[in-house]
Amino acid sequence: MALLYFLYMLTFSIGSLNFLIEGNIPNEAYLALDPWVNTIPSAHWTISVKTGDIPLIPPESLSQRGDFWYFENDYAHGFLCQLLFCSISIPDKTISMWPLQNESPLLALSEIIKHAVSIAALEAGGFLFHSSALYRPGYGACGFFGGSGVGKSTIHKLLQPSWLPLHDEFNVILRNSTTYSIYSTPLSGRGVFSDCKPYDAPLRRCFRLKKGVANNLDSLHKSEYTLVLAKEVVLLPSDNNQGALFLDTIASFTLAIPADDLTVAKNDRFEPWFSSLILGEAQPCI
Repeated sequence: MALLYFLYMLTFSIGSLNFLIEGNIPNEAYLALDPWVNTIPSAHWTISVKTGDIPLIPPESLSQRGDFWYFENDYAHGFLCQLLFCSISIPDKTISMWPLQNESPLLALSEIIKHAVSIAALEAGGFLFHSSALYRPGYGACGFFGGSGVGKSTIHKLLQPSWLPLHDEFNVILRNSTTYSIYSTPLSGRGVFSDCKPYDAPLRRCFRLKKGVANNLDSLHKSEYTLVLAKEVVLLPSDNNQGALFLDTIASFTLAIPADDLTVAKNDRFEPWFSSLILGEAQPCI
């Protein structure tokens, strides 16, 4: 079914990160972003969306540099795009989306927003990472990370309704003075946007998820914590200045937020075991 396009100029925010999207935005994208829309004029990143009547970029304007294609013509100057995933290098904090052959405009837009959020979070002393997160009123949030298929979505189902969900795919970490908060996002790893709504909570602990036949908690060494966390960060820095900032951010984060290995068994005892463990009342294995 054909996408419906509307000319929009909207601002949306994830925590303290502010963005402006302008251009012909697919209606599905507008509806997904609507809960994040704000009307507060502030500094922002600009995402310029051009779809529909813009011609496909001719092959003679492409030159490959490593994994990226470099476009330089009247329409796009200094624009880097990885054809499969639309990864973006953003000069002057501006992102332009172009209709690539065999590429869904909605998918391209969602990927570009994901990368804009990644870079903006990094510059703000935080990061976007592939994770799930839930929070408990009166306690705060826990973040759960690990490779594909380890149970980030499963733990959402196991902990509800005692724990309230933020997002089970992409969350933003931002520093608030000496503490950190975690924010849900409208982003999805399944191609378009999520149906998540804006939530945030102070982050108290992180867990690397593992599958097993019994619920178990093990310590995670600080150096390993840094490495496995970095693997889940979306869009690692591309230059030395950003690299130094990223290393400092991760080092500060791992010092401030404790982490453990959490083995999850799919059973009805997991939620009470985990909740009492967090409150300091349980044994580390059941």
